[in-house]
Amino acid sequence: MVYWSENTPTEAFVSVPKKSGSYPLLVNCHGGFDIATPETHEPSPANANILQGASSNYIELIPEYRGYEDSDGTVPDLNGEVIDTNNAIKAIQSRYDVEAYHIDLLGTSVGGAVVLKLASERPDIHSVLAVSPFIGWDSMGEWAKSNLQNPVASRWYNDMITVYGPFKPSSQKYERVSVNYRQIHTPTLLLQGTAGPIAPWQSVQFFYHELKQTNKNTHLILVPGAGHGVHDKQGQSDINQWYKETGM
Repeated sequence: MVYWSENTPTEAFVSVPKKSGSYPLLVNCHGGFDIATPETHEPSPANANILQGASSNYIELIPEYRGYEDSDGTVPDLNGEVIDTNNAIKAIQSRYDVEAYHIDLLGTSVGGAVVLKLASERPDIHSVLAVSPFIGWDSMGEWAKSNLQNPVASRWYNDMITVYGPFKPSSQKYERVSVNYRQIHTPTLLLQGTAGPIAPWQSVQFFYHELKQTNKNTHLILVPGAGHGVHDKQGQSDINQWYKETGM
């Protein structure tokens, strides 16, 4: 489908059960850029093939963001991608019967930050699953700043201040690309491989300990040796078990 986000035609992929009725909504957010760029029609890992295994028990939505694939506009920052996803959800709710307070979020990489940020802003989220997630620049900055002796953390910190300037988590510039974990109250699972070079597992563990302070229904699964996206049998088993436990 094509939906409107910030007056921009934006692409999404949707699967809807044939039988009429009220259904939960699963929103699957892909990765990409957390920084706004002038790029347009940027290649995306999302496509209709992902829906081949879609269930007849829920509606599934895979939103593109502006600037990706056949969407118009340019690539937004993290906050813009959350706006796009929110608008895609509104488009689905206006067209189909979505079960009240039963929106399940799944996000990978930067998509993980999108669903975490979305969960901090919407009261109708049923569950969150973030796979190999970027954790937002506030938490990433805190982790990196505390571990500058680690070359990986040092690189992340230097990249951050190069783009966003001196680290001030409370500034508007940083808030746009951060996740307010204190406002996430829904069941949340962080699934992370220990060999993923893109999202350091230590940063995800750091975010887990932050989130656990205010959300006791928070879980972290570290998969030894798994790479970015945890594309292995154990990772899929963990995902299936999560949705079984949360009643998806």
